[in-house]
Formats: sequence, structure tokens, C-alpha cells
Amino acid sequence: MLGAIFKSKNFYMQSLQGVSESYEIQSAQTFVTNCILALLGLITGCLSARLLGVEGRGELAAIQSWPILLASFSMLGLQDAVIFHGGKNKNILGSLIITTTVFILIIGLIIGVLGWYYMPYLLGAQRPYLITAARCYILFIVVFALGGVPATILRTEQRVLAWNALRLPSPVAWLCVLIGAWIFHLSGADKIAYLYLCVSIALAIFLFFYGIRLLREPIALSLGLLPQLLKYGLQVFFSNLPQFLNLKLDQLLMVSLLPAKTLGVYVVAVAWAGTLNPLSSALSAVLFPKVAALHDAKEQQLVVIRAMKLAIYTGFILLVVISVATPWAVPILFGAQFKDAIKPAWILLIASFFLNINGILEEGLKGMGWPKWVVVGELLGLFITLGLLTLLLIPLGAMGAAITSLIAYILMNVVLMTFFIKIGNLRVRHILRFLIGTSKDLQR
Repeated sequence: MLGAIFKSKNFYMQSLQGVSESYEIQSAQTFVTNCILALLGLITGCLSARLLGVEGRGELAAIQSWPILLASFSMLGLQDAVIFHGGKNKNILGSLIITTTVFILIIGLIIGVLGWYYMPYLLGAQRPYLITAARCYILFIVVFALGGVPATILRTEQRVLAWNALRLPSPVAWLCVLIGAWIFHLSGADKIAYLYLCVSIALAIFLFFYGIRLLREPIALSLGLLPQLLKYGLQVFFSNLPQFLNLKLDQLLMVSLLPAKTLGVYVVAVAWAGTLNPLSSALSAVLFPKVAALHDAKEQQLVVIRAMKLAIYTGFILLVVISVATPWAVPILFGAQFKDAIKPAWILLIASFFLNINGILEEGLKGMGWPKWVVVGELLGLFITLGLLTLLLIPLGAMGAAITSLIAYILMNVVLMTFFIKIGNLRVRHILRFLIGTSKDLQR
């Protein structure tokens, strides 16, 4: 069957034909890392579900959801701005890094104070001790600011193998926390959250100093770089904000409106649907710096389309395989008490297929210097998500959230593809011929 689908044993190479060897190697390295991360995510998802049960897993998600959103707010897209400007002029990378980090910590302090005050309202349906734990979890702003420094440096320098290696410590730490909790019979979502927070802060401090040692350029605070960093970074921020909300708004509203048990079921469905993501996430992760480093618009378009082609073909095959396995895999891996997650997981798998294609289009548009169109696409998706959740979340619970994600991601795919075609002055029929393999030129 696979032979008929691929039509040749060289399918993967044909899909990336014309892409530089370094891009193929970088994508392969990132794909392997993503597979490891997906496996770690599956293992930790199973452990946390079995350790905490349906309600406890929902409580853990309640503690983490809003603080992680606030930590993402604090970044203001500045780390992406460092990658973009640092890729153009590596001589100022040291100054970009230190200026960005200090500014993020200052903004994070303000956001953290506001988050502390409003957390009881954001977690209105949760118990008081969960609200206290969520308040402490706001310290993840520090984790994001410091821990992201070496990753930003390595992505800027396109040292993909080293960057991939640095993606592993955090999930490994989470795995160690869960194993420790299991061995020492540590129960309670709040206790596990506190333990992971302490481990993450220690790890972030270590990574920050490691990142500083990576820099070969002079390190100096330069406020004069802030305008150009903010100009690009805020565009990325306003695209990442609705993107994050599109991914998490369902869970955020569940925290405020629904019992923790419903959230626990949905979190497991999301975790299982995430097994579809490794390859497309790998392509997206290396696509932005690769496209940003190219100066010819046609070359940029070709790299993006080839990445999308590979993601479509392989993603569809994985979608079929994982969907067939879902009815028996979810109860076996997460526990029989999570059988209600099967139907939402099916819908979210299809939604993840479109989400992965959207990620490639967004990283391509950002690398081409057009993050504002990503903003427009994500905002449209956010409005659709908010409207559908208003209608479906309370009456349908986890199923309503899953249906909302599917519809929103499909419509976003249409919008982002339209932007990409208009910006590149391309024709739909040329792209379709290229994707199905009857043409090797986007312009014919």
C-alpha cells in the first residue's frame, strides 16, 4: 500500500528535491528530536493521567494554563526578532540577546503582578489551593526568559543539532518529576506543579549561563536596538498571541467554566492528537531561519511549498494509522477512565493535520518578512474559535471544543494559503500540480 502511495522508494528525496542538503539534514535532525519529544510527551501524558486520574489531570492543566499564557505574553516576540535581525548581522547578536532578556524580565514583572491579582477570577471554577499554585506558576516567565537564551542563539546561527539537543532537558525534567512523584507517592496536582516549577527555574538559570558562554560576539546592553527589535517582535507577538489562544482558548475557558474532570478528558485527547505532529513540527522549526536567510523570493516560495508537500503526504498516512489505533490505544495507555477522550481525539487528529500545514505556512510567511499576514490569519481563526466555543463548549464539553478546533483550523488553512498565493503572485493550479508531482516549477 505504501508503495502505491509514494510511487517510488525515493519519495522523501523527491519531495525535498531542490532544497539544500543542509536543510534536509536539519529537517531530519529536528524530526528525530520531535519523535523523541513526542515519545516523551506520550510517556509523561500517560504517567500524569494514571498518577492523578481524570480530575487531578484537569487540575494540573488548570494550574498551568493561564501562567503559561502570561509567560508567552512576556516574550513579546522578541526572541524571534533576535533570530531575524541576528541572522542578518551576527556581529550584534550578543547585544541583541542581553537587551532582549533584560527587557523581557522587566515586562514580565509587570505582567506577573497583574496575573497574580486577576488569577482568582481567571480560575473561577477551581478550588483555592489550585489558584495559589497557579499564582506561583507565574514564575514561568523567568523560565521562558532565561531558558530560551541558548535556543535563540543556536537557531540564529542555524546550529540545528545543538538546538535540538537543548530541547530535551525540559521534558526529561518533567519525566523525572513524575517518576519521582510515582516512587515517593506524591499525590496532588498542586504538589507536582510546585516540584516541576522549582526544577524548571534551576534548569533555566543553568541554560542562561550556558547560552552566554555560547556567544562569541561582544555582550552589551544596547537600548538603541530596542526599536528594531520591537518593530519586528511585536508583529510576531500579535501573531503568536492569537495563535496561542487558538490552541489554548478552549482549555482556558474550561478552567473558568467547567469542572476539572471535563478538562482532564480533553487534555488527554489533545495529548493523543499531538502524536501526529513530529515531522511537520520539525519542518516548521527549521523553516523560519532557513527562509529568512534566503534573499530570492522564488527560492523562499519553493522551500515553503516543498516542506508543505512533505507534510501533507506523510501527515495523511500518519493520520490514518493513528486514527485506527485510537479506540484501543487511549484506554490502554492513559487508563480505562479516559475512554471518553476517544471521540474528541479522533476529531482533534484531523484538526492537527490542518494545524500542521498552517504552521508551515506561518513560518514561511514570517521568514519572508510578512508576519503581519500571519497576524491577520490567526486573528480570523481566533474570532471563529471564540464564536464556536461560545455556542458549543458548555452544551457539548470536550466534543464541542474538538469540533471548534477542526472548523477553525480548516478555515485558517484557506486564509493563510490565500495570503501565500497573493504575496508570491502564484496561481492555485500551479501549486496543485507541484504538490501532486506533475510539475517541478511553481511558475508554470
